[in-house]
Amino acid sequence: MSDDFVYEEPPEIQIIITPRAQAAVDELQAMIAARYPEATFSVYTWYDTAGIYLEATIDIEDTDEVRDVFRDRLLDIQVEDGIPVDVRVSQPPERAWEQHLKYQERQARRILASLPDRIAQDPAIMSGAPMIKGTLVTVESVLAHLASTADIEDVLALYPEITIDDVRACLDFARSQVAAATRREAATEPAIR
Repeated sequence: MSDDFVYEEPPEIQIIITPRAQAAVDELQAMIAARYPEATFSVYTWYDTAGIYLEATIDIEDTDEVRDVFRDRLLDIQVEDGIPVDVRVSQPPERAWEQHLKYQERQARRILASLPDRIAQDPAIMSGAPMIKGTLVTVESVLAHLASTADIEDVLALYPEITIDDVRACLDFARSQVAAATRREAATEPAIR
């Protein structure tokens, strides 16, 4: 007897799109197209959850709005008519990517909003150099180590008293200092006419 695991393919499932199923797909597609004429459609079968899938691709911010158009009728088709059909609503790749970037930006702002109180400056400590509160670790030393190693884990190992959020606070502090210096410089330069 061998200890090797042998993967066996599951038996192939044949999903046939019957005339009733095709009529249900056509009806759902017509409901969506009536409200969203720019929608594109594809129909496919799938075996993981066996059934027929209508995929509607629509350039819209919130895909739940589209689901509201067909939700009740889809439930009737699935439950009352017993037809294994489902609808997937997706956004074009460009829109999905744009929303992903917006989500990342919101997350970054949320994280950064919690960081400003982590940096302190006291003229009596380290000549007033910006430091991570509760430590003697300067922002400059964290940035210098990041510049030389570009590995946050190395910085955290070197300074076990700080956290990833402290490193983020140092980066945000540096960003805000550069932004402020750029604004000051722009304000003192004569306007180009």
